[in-house]
Amino acid sequence: VVLSFVDIGARRQAEDQLRQSEERYRSLFEAMDEGYLLAEAVRDADGIPEAVVIRHANPAARRLLRNELTGNRLTQSDGDPGARWWKLAEHVLRSGESIRQEMWDGSAGLWLEVGASRVDANRVGILFQDVTQRKRHTDERELLVGELNHRVKNMLAVVQSIARQTLRSTEQPQLFTDAFSQRLEALTTAHGLLTQDHWRGADLRDSD
Repeated sequence: VVLSFVDIGARRQAEDQLRQSEERYRSLFEAMDEGYLLAEAVRDADGIPEAVVIRHANPAARRLLRNELTGNRLTQSDGDPGARWWKLAEHVLRSGESIRQEMWDGSAGLWLEVGASRVDANRVGILFQDVTQRKRHTDERELLVGELNHRVKNMLAVVQSIARQTLRSTEQPQLFTDAFSQRLEALTTAHGLLTQDHWRGADLRDSD
């Protein structure tokens, strides 16, 4: 009879450390406000990804996307509401490159800022957050800037027209300066009245 003994203490210690590390990361993902998905590719006989299965979704992901998600199978079908997520994961798996982009999710009605990175040859980690409010504020700011630019151009055109008309109707430089200043002052008053009434209209009698 031959007896052999193998010290497995080191292996058990390594396994315990790995398990504790996984638990710490899982606790982090479960508690954070950003959505997190772990997606795994399903490959055909030729090794080409034909679908992606969500293996894990943290509470924030389920809340933001209003779906349990875990176990969902995403394909590139146009009728699949997860087609954009599939394209994102497939690109990362194929290229090996991390990607960051804004994406509209019609099912949840949200603009999302999404970052995706390859975990290994078959899995992709996806982190995302709701940026709908930020996107709306950005769009509103761009609209306001565009409107401001339009009004400034119109105002400059009016000033230019006033200058030309005043120049044609006066012969002496001093008379031109006085007349032009009066007309600019009247324009400023009218602009102030319109601004005060949010550009809905103004009573010209108030400019006296």
